[in-house]
Amino acid sequence: MQTGSAQRNGVWLTSSAMVTSSTLPEASAAVQPPVHPLGQPPQLMTLGWALRRAALGLLILLTMAGLGAWLLYASLEPDGTSGPGARSEYALPSR
Repeated sequence: MQTGSAQRNGVWLTSSAMVTSSTLPEASAAVQPPVHPLGQPPQLMTLGWALRRAALGLLILLTMAGLGAWLLYASLEPDGTSGPGARSEYALPSR
């Protein structure tokens, strides 16, 4: 597979992504597991963690829905100022 290749300073420069193990001597060495930056492998999440996370998400969702409903209710103007049957200045006159 030397087509489209060039050699510069003893290194073959090719446009192919194919790499054989003979070109990489360290490829035959035993593969070491990746080392975590903090020295410990990450732990799997437990059922208790998932339930606490779901409860927190549900609490946040219900709080936002409650606050949204309260803001909607607070933004509505009442039709009158003196109790039931009172009319707004924008209401049509009754006949």
